[in-house]
Amino acid sequence: MIFWLPYLKFTIDSNLSKREIISRLVDSVSEPRRNGQLWETRAKKFEGNLSESGFTIKRIIRYRNSFLPMINGKFQAQKNGTRILITIQLHPLVLVFMLWWMSPLIGMSLLLLLSLVASIITKGAIEIGILGIFLGLIGMLTFGYFLTLTGFSVEANKARQILDELLVEERG
Repeated sequence: MIFWLPYLKFTIDSNLSKREIISRLVDSVSEPRRNGQLWETRAKKFEGNLSESGFTIKRIIRYRNSFLPMINGKFQAQKNGTRILITIQLHPLVLVFMLWWMSPLIGMSLLLLLSLVASIITKGAIEIGILGIFLGLIGMLTFGYFLTLTGFSVEANKARQILDELLVEERG
């Protein structure tokens, strides 16, 4: 993950050819769902788009999770197979919404922090009321951040495990 953003980047080295990988993905990726479809009935694991150079997919889930990550993959030919470069990240609209939703909390926290610093400088003491409100805001920001991180991480780890099983041929 990148510092504070829900983001995961990794590679899968497969001894399968690009053609075999695309074939496996075709069997596991369906067309993107049409809006208005309430119940999930597809048996495939992912939905999205495939091409000769890579894919953009997301997991098909039977529940709601606004933090369901987008998965982008690119194929690189290797001597003994294919390397798949994978990036898993939040949908950009979800990231923008979370920043917009939390921005008033961030702004108020910064103002209260400045007020606390001014109180210490001028009076030599911390105002307990301002400190309590500041800590409450920090708590709400922390909750929002970990809500986002947890919702993303659970789904990203599931997707990574499925892709590992799908794209790496068993040796034995």
